[in-house]
Amino acid sequence: MAFETDMSGKPPKEYKKEYLEEDNYDGEIVEISDIRREAKYGNPKDDQGNVIMEDKMTIQIKVDKSEKESVNLPMFMKPTIKKGSGDYQSSKLYVVLEKAELLDKWDEEQKRIESIDKEEDRNNAGVNFLKDNLLSKKCRVGVKTVNRNDPEKRYSVVEKIVKFH
Repeated sequence: MAFETDMSGKPPKEYKKEYLEEDNYDGEIVEISDIRREAKYGNPKDDQGNVIMEDKMTIQIKVDKSEKESVNLPMFMKPTIKKGSGDYQSSKLYVVLEKAELLDKWDEEQKRIESIDKEEDRNNAGVNFLKDNLLSKKCRVGVKTVNRNDPEKRYSVVEKIVKFH
């Protein structure tokens, strides 16, 4: 089991780690987490010895394992919407909005969100936009394996959304 926490102070949400072969699968977005604060991967420390933290979020996607069976897999990402240029890739969330054809709608919503004073309220408004526009959407996803060399610890995550149906 893995745990997901958010910045609301609510108890952590537990989710079951599942394993699927690496491939593309049909799925449906079933949940979008609130933004949460986590230690950066590998727990790097700053000059004062403090673990460096970063914002994260998760999109849960119900992936069709077969015609009769599905499993929920997480797609982890930073809550950042940035278009890539040159050697820099676009953020995962930017690519999701691009594939869902929501970038223009996001640009309009972002103007409204920027007028909100408190950062937490801005974050909540952004997450609510994603929930309103992405929940229940059918999609094709690319699945990758984490810890692939250890059968006891391996599990699958959604690496990318290939397209929306």
